Amino acid sequence: MQKRPRLLLITTQELLPAAVFAKVFLKIPFIYDIQENYYANIRYLPTFPRLLRRPLAAWVRAL
Repeated sequence: MQKRPRLLLITTQELLPAAVFAKVFLKIPFIYDIQENYYANIRYLPTFPRLLRRPLAAWVRAL
């Protein structure tokens, strides 16, 4: 017997792609609990390639 979550609680930006996948394909809703200013982190820190920072930051803010 497999158990499926009724809801995902996501607190890190790295898990957002997996959460979106679960929502779209597995119909599992998620809540994104922003504990930091991820827009600023993505936009101004060198974690992501420079060309991707602005679109990724805008996408995270839109969530």
